[in-house]
Amino acid sequence: MKIVADAGLYKVQELFAEFGELELLSGRDIDAAAIKDTDALLIRSVTSVTTELLKDSSIKFVGTATSGTDHIDVESLHGRGIVLADARGSNANAVVDYCFAGIGYGVIHRGIDIKQSRVGIVGHGCVGSLLARKLNAMGVETCLCDPPLQEAAGPQSTDKYSTLDDIAQCQIVSLHVPLTNNTRHPTLDLIDAEFLRSLPQGTLLINTCRGSVVNETALLQVLGERPDLCCVVDVWENEPAPSSDLVMAVDLATPHIAGYSLEAKRSATRQLLDQFCQHFGVTVAHTADTAESKPVAFLAAECRSANVWEAILEMLPLERISEEFKASVAAGNSQQAFDEMRKKLVTRRELCSYRMSGMTPKGEQRLVGNVLGIESV
Repeated sequence: MKIVADAGLYKVQELFAEFGELELLSGRDIDAAAIKDTDALLIRSVTSVTTELLKDSSIKFVGTATSGTDHIDVESLHGRGIVLADARGSNANAVVDYCFAGIGYGVIHRGIDIKQSRVGIVGHGCVGSLLARKLNAMGVETCLCDPPLQEAAGPQSTDKYSTLDDIAQCQIVSLHVPLTNNTRHPTLDLIDAEFLRSLPQGTLLINTCRGSVVNETALLQVLGERPDLCCVVDVWENEPAPSSDLVMAVDLATPHIAGYSLEAKRSATRQLLDQFCQHFGVTVAHTADTAESKPVAFLAAECRSANVWEAILEMLPLERISEEFKASVAAGNSQQAFDEMRKKLVTRRELCSYRMSGMTPKGEQRLVGNVLGIESV
């Protein structure tokens, strides 16, 4: 068996080499020639799986270590009888951590009162539902919008789900939908100029799903009209070469790293391994299985602030990451920054991995710490 895999996949060498010939390539270098005589292809979102890529291949299995599949021509795979495996939900906790850091930025730098705010969540899948549960556990009101899930649930779901117009009245809006176009409920350009202009004064908009869910031309224009809006953006059209004007215009700009954490990457590769073994009828070696089953150690961190939102931004320093990314984009090095910064952040730890000293163990600090899994020592 021959396997071609993105070299950036977590422990791909250790986990897949035993099954046959394993060729590791940069995800951006995987082309039709590279996979011509290949049985399985393991990728990330930087590799587009198209009809042209698959044209002369013998691929039987494609695994993507991502939740979204908009980089894959799913119909083409189905037409060729190729099995598609994904890692849905593997990075949900990492993305929710990012959202909490984004909220922390809004609380600290824009004066948002989280206790008095309603958070609009567009998309109620793995990430959106987890974010809603954690916010609700804090006592924060959420407003959910997911037309496909609402339709599937039937008339009784009316009280659970709201319209996009309702979301536009929230103080915080967080986007968690797949990028779709030829569907009953397309999400391409879902967030347009009309939606953006209708947002309340001082609204915080967080986008961690896909860049094209937001009409970027409209966003840039409205930000010029409304400096009161606060935008935290992790995903872009034309990655890894986003609009430099938009990168500079938003409050925080990061290179698609919300789902990047050691725990998420570990879980994603493990999910692909399980589906790979099931499809090909093979069993993973005991040593590799044992290594991947070991718990990841806690990190000790000194919290310099009794404010939990400041503490979160110490552990996940979005401001520093944004400054570095903006500087690279301004210098014309966006693609290099995308790849290099993402590599560095693969070892990022999720908030639940920290045991904090110095955090005041009462009130909001204790509540938010418990919700995010941060332990105080």
